[in-house]
Order: sequence, then structure tokens, then C-alpha cells
Amino acid sequence: DSLLLNTDYLQIFFRSIWLAVLTTALTLAIGLPTALFMALQPERRRNLLIFLVTIPFWTNLLVRNYAWILLLRNNGLIDQVLMGLGLRDQPIGVLYTTFSIAVGLTYTFMPFMVLPIYASLEKLDWRLVEAAYDLGADRWRALRRVVVPLAMPGIVAGCILVFIPCLGAFVTPELLGGGKALMIGNLIQSQFGAARNWPFGAALSMALLAAVLLAMMFYLWRYRRAPGAV
Repeated sequence: DSLLLNTDYLQIFFRSIWLAVLTTALTLAIGLPTALFMALQPERRRNLLIFLVTIPFWTNLLVRNYAWILLLRNNGLIDQVLMGLGLRDQPIGVLYTTFSIAVGLTYTFMPFMVLPIYASLEKLDWRLVEAAYDLGADRWRALRRVVVPLAMPGIVAGCILVFIPCLGAFVTPELLGGGKALMIGNLIQSQFGAARNWPFGAALSMALLAAVLLAMMFYLWRYRRAPGAV
């Protein structure tokens, strides 16, 4: 009749949150320049770039993750390139690690960051940027003071679209992590499957749902429309 705190489950939660935050930061660091580049292109080229961004959606998630296994495994394509260039004399051994999970999640959810930011930048009035140049701003200041604030709704939407699915990711941690770095999704699946502990699995699911609802409530609170806004 005593309660014990199992820190293993806390580690899984912290690992899931950390990987979700890391994936969000990586996709933002890559997605913002990509979306900005796309928005500055002529309209005909923009359509082609959007098409290229959406190509990964045409392939099943399992196939994409197995492709990363072939790339990251020992003596895989990346190891062969590095050893062929003389940069390494032995395999880097990154498969089935937290690093490989972060790489897979970043690749998987990159379009979810690029497209919302591009949607915001596409509507941007670039005359505001020209006005910033006229007032003495350089490129970095114009980016920081004009472009990023106006694109902030798309940035926040992209962060939520990446962060929330990452918390419950299952396939990528299972394949690229090799069962060595569990995330919340893998833990829930094990409770409903092998462990047959449905009450605990339901409790974990509710905890994950609560985290998702908190993120959505923050977005609605921060970017809700003012009364009478068009």
C-alpha cells in the first residue's frame, strides 16, 4: 500500500519533450530561410518549389524512415562517403541513437514548418521592407524588425504543427531509435500491446492529450483575433 515514483517514465517524458523542442528548433532554423527564399522567387518558380517541398508526402512514412536507416547505418552511404573522402577511418555509428531520431523527425516534419511560414511571407507587403531600407536598416535589421514579426503567425503555427506530432511520434523513434530511446508514443503502444496495462496506457494518453491542448490554448490565446477584426 505504498506509492513509488518511477523515474524511468519521467525520463521518457523529458526525452520526448526535448526531442520535440529540438526538432522544432531545427525545422525552424532550416524552414524560415527556405520559406523566405521561396517567397522571393517569381510566381512560376514558387509553384515548382512548393511542389518539391510536398514531394515527401507522396511517399509512405515507413519507406522514408527505412531510407534513413540505409543512410545512417554502419557502412551505409554516409559512412562510405566519409571514408571515401578520408574524413573517417571507421563507421560513425549514429543509427539507433537520439541523434538519428532527431534527424528523422526533422526530415519528416520539415514541410509542416516551411508551408505555414511561406503562407505568411507570401502575403507580406514587401514595400515595408523597402521602407526599412530607406530608413537606414540593413538586411539583418529589416529581417529582424519587419519580416520576422509579420511572419510570426506562420512561425508559431509551424512550431505547433511540428511540436505536437513530435510529442506523439511512434514510427520514427521505433525504427531509427531501435527501441533504445523510447518516446511517449512508443511507451503508450507498449502499454496497450505487450504490457497489457490499458489503464496506465490510457493515463499516458491523457497526459499527452493535456500537453497538446495546452499548446493549442497558448496559440489561441496569443494569436486570437480581436473583436471585429477582418
